[in-house]
Amino acid sequence: MTNTTQLTGARSKSGLAKLKLTALVTLAAVLFFAAVPSAHAGPVILLNRRLVTTDFETNNMPVTATCGGGGCMATVPLLPVLPVMCPAAVGGTCTFYIHLETNDALTTPDMGRFQFLVGGAPPFPGPTDAAGFFIWDNNDPVSGIAAPVSHSYAVTASVKNVVAGQVWPIMINLGCVDMGGAVGCTTTTFFSNLQVTVHLP
Repeated sequence: MTNTTQLTGARSKSGLAKLKLTALVTLAAVLFFAAVPSAHAGPVILLNRRLVTTDFETNNMPVTATCGGGGCMATVPLLPVLPVMCPAAVGGTCTFYIHLETNDALTTPDMGRFQFLVGGAPPFPGPTDAAGFFIWDNNDPVSGIAAPVSHSYAVTASVKNVVAGQVWPIMINLGCVDMGGAVGCTTTTFFSNLQVTVHLP
């Protein structure tokens, strides 16, 4: 009887220890992921950056993204990929300021958006959504009959080199999403101008 009681007590202590260990591991994981900055969460302040280079790209030819069917989405490159160098050593960082200006038209009542990608990923700290998109018009009842409208938007991207003088491809996409049923969507950019400034700490 005593041996059985002792064995039960030992099992209870062992189970309690495992429960405490599991709780500690869970708490540590929660704290770790809470401390990791989200790609698109909260204000980010970058002070005392020094401008080193500026790159430009422009296009005066129309670019159209279109699709058919309810809820469809279309995305096409707005400009050729712009290769931008971060003139820092391995492990060094750069800040890119990416400024896009456009003249656009969109079918009613759909969503028009731009996608910003730096090295194939959404820019951090952005701001964009988790896929790199910025919505410039949505559910506008007169977008289909309005004259092309000018838009201006900028994002910030912090990058860290894995090789010295790494070249980072910057891609800007034009897109639309059908919001009006089974008709589909079409958006056209008639003029676009892209400026990317490179800053060092």
